[in-house]
Amino acid sequence: MLQAAERQPKPEIQIEALTLLTNFMEATEGDKSETWLQAGSLRRRAGASHWLAVLRGETTATAPAEYVAGLFDGYAERFDEHLVGALEYRTPELLAEELAHLKETLLAQSLGSEPFARCADLGCGTGLMGPPLRRLGVQHLEGVDLSAKMLEVAKDKDRGYSKLVCGDLVDIFEEDDQATRFDLVVAADVFVYVGDLQPALSAASRSLTAQGVVAFSTEAPPRAGSANEKESKVPEGGYKLAETGRYMHTASYVRSTAEACGLRLCKRANVVLRKNGGKPVHGHLHLLRKMSTEGP
Repeated sequence: MLQAAERQPKPEIQIEALTLLTNFMEATEGDKSETWLQAGSLRRRAGASHWLAVLRGETTATAPAEYVAGLFDGYAERFDEHLVGALEYRTPELLAEELAHLKETLLAQSLGSEPFARCADLGCGTGLMGPPLRRLGVQHLEGVDLSAKMLEVAKDKDRGYSKLVCGDLVDIFEEDDQATRFDLVVAADVFVYVGDLQPALSAASRSLTAQGVVAFSTEAPPRAGSANEKESKVPEGGYKLAETGRYMHTASYVRSTAEACGLRLCKRANVVLRKNGGKPVHGHLHLLRKMSTEGP
């Protein structure tokens, strides 16, 4: 267990977190939409709670749903332009490339005419993952997201979704009847707002067909010897709420959690997910399959 002194963030990190908290509070203060008025102060308190955890150097199991929904409701209209343009976000394309290679292997094994016919996109947002998934051969695509406004953008831009659900990540697996199964479950830049991956991976595993695949990205802790290695040190639990307000996960944590959920690692790739403050954000792409299947 880390000692209290080790957990205490450096002053510059505290200042950065406080600045981000202030920005969040100011942004939500100006939101007078009906959705915000109905939510009252719940989202504001959730945001304050999240950033106070950052200030204190604490790691929570997940970011509050109300905070995430409020953050992206306010971000929806400029999300695509900012993320893809300014931040050079590439995760959907990178995930699709890895899945295309895996698909070739599955087809060579004669595991069906279309390995990825039915897909669930967790935290689909504005639907940036939709077109790459359709190009992979996905025939039925369902998306789920906490932000109603992000889903409105996905619908307006007609990015290939058969169904869109506003709710928590696991809500998509509880829709319709329990017989619904997916060949593929993806989560692009979503688990940066989730520390404990067990609930999501467990639900995804139960929803998969016998040859099903789970593919997602995570932000990686700083490499040994990097300038910010000490203040970003990941505790023994395998994940950490960083000063950015996002979670980082170790590769070993993801693998062990996946195995506990009945999934085995097929491929892990080290990539640059996007930029933040002009600097590259390093992360991992994980491709998992049901343990009961024969595979690559």
